[in-house]
Amino acid sequence: MEYQKLSDAFNISNAEVEALYSEMLKTTEESKRLNCRSCGFNTCEQMVAAIFLGMKHKSDCVQYAIYEAELHKQMQKNASTLVGELLTMCYLVEKERKNVLESFERFNAVMQMFDASVGNLRKALAYLIKPQ
Repeated sequence: MEYQKLSDAFNISNAEVEALYSEMLKTTEESKRLNCRSCGFNTCEQMVAAIFLGMKHKSDCVQYAIYEAELHKQMQKNASTLVGELLTMCYLVEKERKNVLESFERFNAVMQMFDASVGNLRKALAYLIKPQ
């Protein structure tokens, strides 16, 4: 049997073939030619044709399942890192909020002392300038 290009045999464009490979997370030439046969076909190209014809699904590709699992693992790791960073940021924001509140309380205490001092100064001045 003579080799026939996938695009010729099934009337599928090269762009459609590449799109299917991309959906299967096969982005390198090596991954497109892995031909592990776990899907039941002799070549990855035959698997792409079966997917195109609706006979198979990309999840029937063992390598796709491995790539997807690795991708999910990396996403979980990234999410975990982000959560850790967010918790750290929340801690720092809360710490800074407490510092601002403490500064505000000190400012209020100083203002009360100032108000008391001004009040006492007014009384003293009023006493001094009060005609006797």
